[in-house]
Amino acid sequence: VAPKIMKSTVSNGDKDVEPDPLNTGGITIDLDEDVTGNIKLTLEDGTDVGWIGTVKGKQAKLELVKGKDLGAETTYKIAGAVKDAAGNETKIDITFVTKGKQ
Repeated sequence: VAPKIMKSTVSNGDKDVEPDPLNTGGITIDLDEDVTGNIKLTLEDGTDVGWIGTVKGKQAKLELVKGKDLGAETTYKIAGAVKDAAGNETKIDITFVTKGKQ
């Protein structure tokens, strides 16, 4: 059985996401089993935002690189793939939009 996403800081289709907490705490995706793989954060057109993506244990994480803060009213995509020890793969494909400036 392929790994399942249990919980994520942002979900596919989220709108009006506050960028500051993501810039501070990163983005975490929790899975139901230990996985290996890759994850990256891009703009809608596929341009890499430059955050650090790590996949370790039951978690995939994206962390801010200084100066690469998420902006307001921007569409971002989280893309990647994780596999369990048996080789079952799950694609990660999450699109979300940050909130406009107040």
